[in-house]
Amino acid sequence: MRASLPLLACAALVLGVTMTIFGTETGGEAGLLAAPPGPAAPASQARVDALVARIQALTDRVDELSMEITTLRTSSGRAPIEAALGEEVRPGATSAATLPREAIVEVITEERERLAAERRLQREQRELDLLLARAEGIARELGLAPGEEKILADVLIEERRRITELLSGLKEERTPEARVAVKLALKDLASWRSQELTQRLGPVTGELVVPILDGRRKGGDKAGKQGKRGDDRSSAGRSTGGGEKNTRKRRRDDG
Repeated sequence: MRASLPLLACAALVLGVTMTIFGTETGGEAGLLAAPPGPAAPASQARVDALVARIQALTDRVDELSMEITTLRTSSGRAPIEAALGEEVRPGATSAATLPREAIVEVITEERERLAAERRLQREQRELDLLLARAEGIARELGLAPGEEKILADVLIEERRRITELLSGLKEERTPEARVAVKLALKDLASWRSQELTQRLGPVTGELVVPILDGRRKGGDKAGKQGKRGDDRSSAGRSTGGGEKNTRKRRRDDG
């Protein structure tokens, strides 16, 4: 409404000027008809030309105002459209903001899994190093050959793998029956280890290695000494027993 006021004012102005011109021209024509032409005719023509020029200027001004009004209407009509479009875009912006959060959660989850895998590999590597160091220590104490040390390390690694599987099963099923089953499986695994070492290393070397792994003997040298002392005690017992038997026999003979 405010933008149309200048246009209405201009239209009224043009209408008034036009009516004035038409009135002047009518009056002029009446004067021309009533009075004979005289020297005042050129003055009237000049006035008419001035009025026509003024009307043309006003017409141009009206055209300019019309263009400005059209521009204002277009601008005022575009703002609500842009606002409406902005309101429609907001849900999309919200969903776009939700997607990065989901992506961040996914990245964090992958990073945690990667770190857990790295820790698991590091733990397995430490366990492997400990098993190899233990096999090397036993081999050095007992004077085992490199091939025998490798056999011992392989058996220890396989034993550890089976123990890990048993413990994983116990974590999944935490019941008294599962615990009893795991204990029995560990005993069977110890028997398997003893048989495997005795079979692959030989009876003599296996009998030296198995007690060390079971914790009954701490070293190969001590095991050899204890075995030697045991053999000496057995020999002494046999000798003593034989002497007592001979003494009793001699007494019966004397009696």
